[in-house]
Amino acid sequence: MKRLICLLIKNCTWDGKVERELNYTIQKLAVVPELNEYLNSIKSIELRHFKDSSLLGSYIPPQKKIVIYTNNIKSIERAIFVFLHEFAHHIFVTSNNFDSSYNENIRNSAYLREEIKADSLALQLLNKHFSDYHIKKVVKIITNGIECMEEQLKEISNQWVCHWNYNFATYSTNSSVNYTVHWMNVRNEVVSTENYVL
Repeated sequence: MKRLICLLIKNCTWDGKVERELNYTIQKLAVVPELNEYLNSIKSIELRHFKDSSLLGSYIPPQKKIVIYTNNIKSIERAIFVFLHEFAHHIFVTSNNFDSSYNENIRNSAYLREEIKADSLALQLLNKHFSDYHIKKVVKIITNGIECMEEQLKEISNQWVCHWNYNFATYSTNSSVNYTVHWMNVRNEVVSTENYVL
């Protein structure tokens, strides 16, 4: 695994701690061959500070770059989640499972669907690989956020909501990551299904 993380603020103890934990996070994920393939396709991960305190991270598709804004993150668990969320965007973009009408500045149905997908995949990865951390608070905050976005999505796009089924096969050379997205209406009827294999 190549060294990916570029620490742009080198005089801060917190940034160094985040860097160490993200390196550990990458090592844990690299055990799964399919995830390792996506990790290897990332060109860089930058840790930096940003003036806008509401922004925790971003993914820049043309550069295959993940940026984590460490001054806006208050716990290691949250830093790991932010990385996993941006990594999920990378997976979806790289595997052509990304809505090209997505715009991070417009809170429309494409934005909400992509953010729900990224949060949901990141939560599953967090629960699967990082249960040894104190993740309950982060899981609760993100789960509430997903529920809010689902409510907004219902209002915007014909009452559809997303339900996830995500499964890891055993970790072996033949492992795969499979998940299904069920878009359901308010009567819990499946309107659309998307299957992904990573």
